Amino acid sequence: MGSTRALSRLSAVHVVRNRAGAPFAGTRGLVVLDGSVGEGGGQTVRTALTLSAVTGKPFRIEQIRANRVVGGLGEQHLTCVRAAEQICSANTRGAQVGSKTLEFHPRDPITGQYEFSVSTAGSAVLVCQTVLPALMCLDGPSLLTFRGGTHNPMAPTFDFLQNSYLPMLRLLGPECQALLQRPGFFPAGGGRFHVRLKPTPKEKLKFLELVDRGRVLRKEVVCLFAGHGFRYAQDQVRELTESMDWREVGVYLDEWESDSPGMVLNASIVSENVTECFTSLAKPRKVHMSSQLVPLCKRIREYLSSDALVSEYLADQMLLPMALGRGGEFTCTEITPHLRTQMYVIEKFLTVEFATEKLEDKTAWSVLISV
Repeated sequence: MGSTRALSRLSAVHVVRNRAGAPFAGTRGLVVLDGSVGEGGGQTVRTALTLSAVTGKPFRIEQIRANRVVGGLGEQHLTCVRAAEQICSANTRGAQVGSKTLEFHPRDPITGQYEFSVSTAGSAVLVCQTVLPALMCLDGPSLLTFRGGTHNPMAPTFDFLQNSYLPMLRLLGPECQALLQRPGFFPAGGGRFHVRLKPTPKEKLKFLELVDRGRVLRKEVVCLFAGHGFRYAQDQVRELTESMDWREVGVYLDEWESDSPGMVLNASIVSENVTECFTSLAKPRKVHMSSQLVPLCKRIREYLSSDALVSEYLADQMLLPMALGRGGEFTCTEITPHLRTQMYVIEKFLTVEFATEKLEDKTAWSVLISV
């Protein structure tokens, strides 16, 4: 097993069909991106990879993660590069740790059966979100297996993928389901999940108008844990529900085996038109539970006190699939630098316009996507 420093070396096996990568075609038609624009993080790389695979447009990103203390490509970003490279037989330049420039030349993506392995605890969910939109409008189903971290700091968790992200994709048209076989926590990882995808032709993707979340139907708290005592998990859930003063709430304690001990609290707000997930990865026992839950409770309260359909995190994730389809409108709690950066990258590849507006009579922002 790799060291904890080598978080995300990728092994991807396409067991249906393999093709040699296309030769570099020079810089004609090359999309050039400034990696220091806006948020300036790894999201720019991942979004560009998806859009390049979908459109067939090669790209070059310069000044990758220039706004970070340690700039350039990290191990986690390379996992996504290798995954995108695999599904569309791409050729790359600069795909190495620390590289400030990446060039990516794709061929047409191919559906089929894939397995992507991220060594130790690199986020397998981020890899999934890179390749899934690139496959959602093709002419055949795909079965994707992801190995690595499923519940990572600073990355969407499997719970978010299953309960918030995939339902949003299904509203567009594609059929997609995810199944967790084993959770993977830092530092060992070792998690595994599958995603089945039945694509929808691009011309049949739906226009989405999602401005109101509707009534809150129920609240759920799930504590998924491995290597921790059952009583400790109960204490975490009780602390959260008492802090939120939730009297009627579904509570689930979900114990697993995993290569590393870990615990994640997932609070879901299930409304008529959306399910929002708020997650906290439990810290070591020496840290008092209250200090771990304060930021989580704050985010939940801010969302519930707003009129928005989604929080800032799901807003980031909705923008790209909707832009690949027929566009639409949604409301969110705020317009973040991440969201602005997404718009910048998408506009480089697609003929699309974005408009944002602070709604005067509501505590929400409107995001309009015109294609």
